[in-house]
Amino acid sequence: MLKVKNGDIAKMGLLYERYHRQLFRFLFNMTRQKELSEDMVQNIFLRMLKYPDGFMGFGEFRMWMYHIARNAVYDHFRKVKRTPAHSDLTNLEERLVGEQYTDTKLEKEQELKILESAMEKIE
Repeated sequence: MLKVKNGDIAKMGLLYERYHRQLFRFLFNMTRQKELSEDMVQNIFLRMLKYPDGFMGFGEFRMWMYHIARNAVYDHFRKVKRTPAHSDLTNLEERLVGEQYTDTKLEKEQELKILESAMEKIE
């Protein structure tokens, strides 16, 4: 990234090839939306290219990249006025209250897994 910062923009392609899959997995784990995660990968690399001075040169590039990615996810969900965990909890509540909910053991176990997953996202 220091070379990109110093004007060697071609090195951004190397960084993209090296890190885009890792970044996609990170984003997908936060959003659970494939298309959104793919779009965000592109936007994050564009942000890094547009604002290379944000990388100070100390610390690891990946940590800086993940920091930008986390902020991009938070910005996205702030714009749409929800968080990934909030939407999961809302869907859970709607299903629990709705007419489709029955008291079978299997469905209770599935609902518990969904709730645990949502709680992990809150932490």
